[in-house]
Amino acid sequence: MNLKLSVLLVAVSIVFACKNNREENTKKIDQLIYLHQQIENKFMDIDSVNLFLVYTKIINDLKEIHYFTDSMDVETVNKITQAYQHLATFTEATQQYPLISSELTHSKKQLNNFKQDVSVGLIETAKFHDIYNEEQQILLNLNDILDSTFSNIHSKMIETENNYPIVDSIVEHFKQIKITNSVNQ
Repeated sequence: MNLKLSVLLVAVSIVFACKNNREENTKKIDQLIYLHQQIENKFMDIDSVNLFLVYTKIINDLKEIHYFTDSMDVETVNKITQAYQHLATFTEATQQYPLISSELTHSKKQLNNFKQDVSVGLIETAKFHDIYNEEQQILLNLNDILDSTFSNIHSKMIETENNYPIVDSIVEHFKQIKITNSVNQ
């Protein structure tokens, strides 16, 4: 009788230990979900519409000016270079934006599936730690990319937009030359 009672007590202890472990692991996943939400909020704070508008305007202006690069003086080239000095930043940001968006969406699904699997006991403790560490690293990498790519992006967009009149006058000047040349031919 004592042996049966001992076995029963051990079995009950194991069940409760597993349940407590699952609850603890679920709380850890909730912390990852919270971190994900913080990163997603930071990402959503980016004025992506304006970012893509600024980038497109720069590209279009440079295409328009491209035909006249041989006849530009150094001062004009310097004005354009200064006005559009953040082109590389905007290029990287517009390339990273859809990748980050996709990764955030995928990561959110993964975290929710992970939480569900842990809460019903489908994932062993050893495997839990591997998956947890992998998901945590993904989120930390996303946060680093956001910080490095999009740091001060808003102020850089404002600075570039403030320089639009300078480049607009140069573009207009070259458009007039183009029109004059086509009329004279």
